[in-house]
Amino acid sequence: MTTENPDIQWALDLLTPDPNYQENFISKNYPWIVCPFITVGGNAYVTYLQGRPWYSGIRRYALAIGAGIIMAKVLKDAKYHREAERDAVMRHYIKLHPEDFPPPVRKTFNEELRDWVACR
Repeated sequence: MTTENPDIQWALDLLTPDPNYQENFISKNYPWIVCPFITVGGNAYVTYLQGRPWYSGIRRYALAIGAGIIMAKVLKDAKYHREAERDAVMRHYIKLHPEDFPPPVRKTFNEELRDWVACR
């Protein structure tokens, strides 16, 4: 990604994803596991409240699994769209206002930490 102003390239690089990054198992599969459990659990709870046996209306459980998978897909796509739009807005702002993003000054620990005297 090249820009006209090399002084803000460091800020734009922060928004560029690492090509070697891999999502962990939980964050990658969370919606696919939780959403069907929520829909099937809700269906089982309604069946329980109606005083019917758990195996009655078995077709509703199949529909609940399908609805949970569709809900997981919609939520995951919405999350990716929201994150992509947020990053695009931040990139645009950085390009329009480079004066707000001076290059960071690298400091050592010696410059940051105060003198310390042990009290004994």
